[in-house]
Amino acid sequence: MDAHELLELIASRRSCRAFDGSEIDPETLREIVIDGTQAPSSCNQQQWHFVIVTDRADLVRACEIAGGNPLRRMLGADLPLLSERMGA
Repeated sequence: MDAHELLELIASRRSCRAFDGSEIDPETLREIVIDGTQAPSSCNQQQWHFVIVTDRADLVRACEIAGGNPLRRMLGADLPLLSERMGA
């Protein structure tokens, strides 16, 4: 991929705001987490932990913890990213 193609890809990115709450296949969720671990981190520290949340009550609670974003209530699953703080 050349620079022009990359810029086109970045420019065509969109945010989904319409969720139907459908369940997501556990294997798909697992693949998303595996792909997420490939993201770069500062000094390759990789100080993150992924938690797959699929229980409706837990999703509502996660929404409350995350500041009440109403879009989170419509998700079929959530993958909150937990990060360790330096020196913690």
